[in-house]
Amino acid sequence: MVSQFGVFDTIISDQGSEFISKCFKEVCRLLDINHEYTPSFAHHCLGACERSHRTLAERMTPYIADGKNWQDLLPCILFSMNNTVNASLGYSPFEIVYGRRPNFPLTGHFRQDINTLPNDCHEYVQNLCARLEIIRSEVKEHALTSQIKMVERVNDSLNPLQYAEHDYVYLSKNPTGQGQKLKYRYAGPYIIHKIHSPHMVVLKDPDSQKCLPNPIHINRDKTGVRASTKSCTILHGSS
Repeated sequence: MVSQFGVFDTIISDQGSEFISKCFKEVCRLLDINHEYTPSFAHHCLGACERSHRTLAERMTPYIADGKNWQDLLPCILFSMNNTVNASLGYSPFEIVYGRRPNFPLTGHFRQDINTLPNDCHEYVQNLCARLEIIRSEVKEHALTSQIKMVERVNDSLNPLQYAEHDYVYLSKNPTGQGQKLKYRYAGPYIIHKIHSPHMVVLKDPDSQKCLPNPIHINRDKTGVRASTKSCTILHGSS
């Protein structure tokens, strides 16, 4: 990424082994990059990235015969994704970056009128900047409209969770491997030790009295026993 886009200020990632490794941490330290992590099993925190991965998997699946030739298909699938108009933005990623539509094999049959070409490089740059400004302003407007509609749609089915410190909750652990359907899907109960934000809580093991190392997103919690207090905090999540 650095070789393509340069050094960035902040990188946000999940807690995959490749991102929490000593090597990656050292690279961030040397390049003075602030590394932020999303909560475990909270894929919606990286929604745009996860959606791209889902689209990539959906497009590759029909063409993979034995699961071994995916790397040969990747360039063509990425070309298709980068040149397909995004329904939410109204433009393709290629057009957003370069300010024009890509050339396809049949594009050569449609030649540009030479009289419409700019007289010099300065005029070309000015025209390109003007096109990019129009495209990106429209993309921003379309993205904001889509975001508002999505928030309204999600809020219609939202059930706010009411938690307070010292409540008992169960923690979803997403079992994997053989026989996963027969395994317990929740661990605990745990005690809510501290409410970090409207979405994050710190859990404590009631037996060892030790807190879990990382805050937990409330969407992974399931209500257990309420604390004997009248005060509670409304957290924005789905029950």
